[in-house]
Amino acid sequence: MGGSSPRISRTTLPTVARRDKDRRRGRRRPAAPWAALILVVGVNCALYSLLQSKKEAARLDASLDATVAWRERALAAEETVAALAERLGAPPPPPPPPPRPRPPPIAHQPVHKEEPVSDALPPFYGTGVKIVGLDTCDAYRKQQKPHIRRWAPAGMFNTGTNTLLDLMHMNCQFPDRTGRHGFWQVPWGKHNPLSWRGAHWAPQFQGERRFRPDPLSILPVVVVKDPTTWMKSMCRNQYECRFRHRPSHRSAACPSPVKETQTTMRYQPTKPSFYDSLPHFWRAWNGEYLNSTAPRLLIRFEDLLWNSEETIRKVCTCVGGRPLRRFSQAHGVSKDARLGHVGPVNDRAKALRLYGSEAERFRHYTREDLEYVRDVAGASPLFRALGYDFDVDDALRVGASRRRLRFGGNLSRF
Repeated sequence: MGGSSPRISRTTLPTVARRDKDRRRGRRRPAAPWAALILVVGVNCALYSLLQSKKEAARLDASLDATVAWRERALAAEETVAALAERLGAPPPPPPPPPRPRPPPIAHQPVHKEEPVSDALPPFYGTGVKIVGLDTCDAYRKQQKPHIRRWAPAGMFNTGTNTLLDLMHMNCQFPDRTGRHGFWQVPWGKHNPLSWRGAHWAPQFQGERRFRPDPLSILPVVVVKDPTTWMKSMCRNQYECRFRHRPSHRSAACPSPVKETQTTMRYQPTKPSFYDSLPHFWRAWNGEYLNSTAPRLLIRFEDLLWNSEETIRKVCTCVGGRPLRRFSQAHGVSKDARLGHVGPVNDRAKALRLYGSEAERFRHYTREDLEYVRDVAGASPLFRALGYDFDVDDALRVGASRRRLRFGGNLSRF
């Protein structure tokens, strides 16, 4: 008995065949584009709503501006009307008061007249130019060839090193006329001690070693100032020097009491030096140059003021230069704030008035102060060699006097 085959519907055969055919060809039926259509419509609706809202906001802003402008015009008109009504109803303004009579002039009113400034060296500093070290000039010129002879200023703070530099530049000429025969400070720093020579270099010389000059080839010209006036200058501009320990040191009586001016001098931020007082500082610093065996010059600040031409002529000749026939004086302020100079400074006219007064020289010093200065600073041969010695009794009498023994004018303004 034979088996029977399965029955297949006629409608099933074409569908199965078509499905097999599509599978063999790898084709799929495309999806409906409804999602893209919905996205486009949504974006357009959002943009339309945004534009409509912006138009409405602009319309409201314009309406608000118009309302505000109208209100301002209305208020202005109201104020104008009110002011006009008040003016029409108010009484006329009163007439201005008569001018007050001027007081009669005071008869015989004293008129201050400034006394002329004298160019003569005050007699309490002696006569003539005083320079220490002129006997070393020949040795210096023999040691150095003409084209490498150079000089540079040195000195303590407030001694006039910038004035010396200006006067030399204006009045001293060298044979080659290159202008390279002077530096604005010695290589070890013009305010640093001489013992730093060769061991320390000022900022302008801190380049390559082969470009550094030989320190011994430069003639230092040291400016020294009267210790009694120098201490008062330090009270006005102390720079890196610290010595104010008493209330009187921060008043017009500075530096009294001199004995209590223990001094800390920071030549460099990490290299402080200590001195028992300002006179000890003056004696020690200048003493290094005074006791040096190398060529050097020590000149007076006072000679730069009153004997400028003769002083510059001798310094210029010593270093191998030629003084100009027509001397030019430095009348302006020599200190430059860009180089760290702060505080009050004097031009030449003010300096002549200030330092030409013997009363101002000893003002505010006590007997103990003056005796201490003579004992400490006077222990240096430089004190008497430069004419800074004084009699204590005479100094007290002059300093306490109301009468001004001066070679200048009224000092009350300075």
